[in-house]
Amino acid sequence: MKLPRLLLGWALALCLVAGAARAAEQDPHTAPYLKTLERFDLKPTKESLGEYLRALHPTAESAAHIARLVKNLGSESFFEREAALAELQRMPSLASEVVQRAAKEGDPEVQWRARLVLSEAEGRQSEILYATLAVIRGKKIAGLADEVLRTVPLLRQRHHRKLAGEALAATVNAADLPRLREALGDSSPELRTAAAAALPALAADPADAELAKLLNDANAGVQLEAAKGRAPRGRAR
Repeated sequence: MKLPRLLLGWALALCLVAGAARAAEQDPHTAPYLKTLERFDLKPTKESLGEYLRALHPTAESAAHIARLVKNLGSESFFEREAALAELQRMPSLASEVVQRAAKEGDPEVQWRARLVLSEAEGRQSEILYATLAVIRGKKIAGLADEVLRTVPLLRQRHHRKLAGEALAATVNAADLPRLREALGDSSPELRTAAAAALPALAADPADAELAKLLNDANAGVQLEAAKGRAPRGRAR
């Protein structure tokens, strides 16, 4: 009877160790951001977060849908007006150009409702986007390198761009090297900095070659990120 109990004890201990190891691989501060995503019906998966990030760059179809909702803000029907307002307010991402025009032109009530949508959307979108990047970083969700790179030009604050670089490093893999090289050749120093931050996550040889080139970048921030990336490999110069 003692042997089965002993085996059961060992099995339980191994499960606990494995669980602790998995937890250690993830950012312990991710939990609040998971709750933020849950509030907006987003899941911490490649599919859900990828769909959200792609929606930040609306297609013609989604832009047309938002335009119809904006038009309905001026409907003669109270229920249509309220339904359009509610749907716009629920959207985790919003093509604000369409709404911005409505906030400046036309019917005064439409302008008021459009301004209300914009004022709420700015804070909401910033909150969701930051949580999305934090969860990608913390849970190391792979396969979202292109989506993360495309968000960088949308980020106005430095700590948001820093988080984007960390999220990129967590999601990138060897197959993303061509995409990183493309970003490194972009005119935006913010985009180059984010790509440079992700390079050390790749295999040493191709990453080192790209980082060495960036030491001569025209932007000091990109140079600094390259030097930081090379330092752990003992090649800071």
